[in-house]
Amino acid sequence: MPEPLLEIRGLSVRYGAVTAVEGVDLSVDAGEVVGLVGANGAGKTSLLLAVTGVVRPHGGDVLLDGASIVGWSTERIARAGIALVPEGRHVFSSFTVEENLRLGLLGRADPAGADDDLAWVRELFPVVVERADEFAGHLSGGQQQMLVIARALLSRPRVLLLDEPSLGLAPAVVDTVFSALERVRERGVAILLVEQRAHVAVAFADRTHVMRGGKLVMALERGHGIDVDEMAEAYFG
Repeated sequence: MPEPLLEIRGLSVRYGAVTAVEGVDLSVDAGEVVGLVGANGAGKTSLLLAVTGVVRPHGGDVLLDGASIVGWSTERIARAGIALVPEGRHVFSSFTVEENLRLGLLGRADPAGADDDLAWVRELFPVVVERADEFAGHLSGGQQQMLVIARALLSRPRVLLLDEPSLGLAPAVVDTVFSALERVRERGVAILLVEQRAHVAVAFADRTHVMRGGKLVMALERGHGIDVDEMAEAYFG
C-alpha cells in the first residue's frame, strides 16, 4: 500500500506549559480532502502551523511522501509542495490584485508551467482578472479569499492546507470557493481543510475528524448525517 502524501504521527504541540495538540495521527492521500473541525482553541490551527514549520512540534512526526520534514524551514517545506492558506485573508492591501497573485510564483520549486498555472487560476477565480489592476485592499472579504487561494495554487502545491476558508463568507461565495477546490482535488492535490462549521467540512471532505482539547475525538465520513447532540458532545465534551 503506498505511503500517504501527508502523514502526521503522534504529533504534539506545546506553548510553554500549555498543550495545544496531543498525540494526533492523521493522513491525507493525493486527491483526497480531509476535514478537521472543532471549536475555537481545539488545536486545529496549531496543527497546521506545525505541519508548515511555523512552530516546532514537541513530539511526533510530520512526513511528506514518507520522509520527515520536522525541523525544515518554512521556505523549504513550501518549496517541497506544502502551501498554507491561513485564516484572515492575508493580502497585501497596497499591492494590486495582479501583484498579489504573482507573489505566489515565488514559492514554486520549478518555474516551468507558470503561464499555464496562471491561466488556470484565472479561470477558477475570474475576479483576479476582473479586478487585476485594483488594490487588493479594495476587494470584498470573499474576493480576498479567492485571491489568497489562487495565490497559494500558483506555488503548485502537492498539499494544500486551508484554515477556515468559509469564515465570514456569504453562502454564494462559499459555493464558488468550494467548487474551485473540487477542481483542485481533481488535479491530485491533497487538501487538509480546517473548519469550525462541521456541516461545511462533512459535505465536502472525504472524511472529517473532530478535534477537541488538542486530540481527535470523532471521525465522520462524507455526507454523514450530523446529530446535533452528538456533535455538541464531540465539540465540547
